[in-house]
Amino acid sequence: MAGVDGNGQKELCEVLTGLKTVSSGKIALDGQELTGKKTKDFITEGIAHIPEDRHKTGLAMGLI
Repeated sequence: MAGVDGNGQKELCEVLTGLKTVSSGKIALDGQELTGKKTKDFITEGIAHIPEDRHKTGLAMGLI
């Protein structure tokens, strides 16, 4: 997914990967309901994304 900065793509990606709670509507993949599931459930279904700030939200720097 791509778009112009500030048009909600960050928030949409966060909702579609379980990082942010859905305020309305539903998320389903191949007929399986994912709304309200945890991030690990989205990962199990093969859903992932590269965050806009990989150093801030994409790495576990403290574990290195």
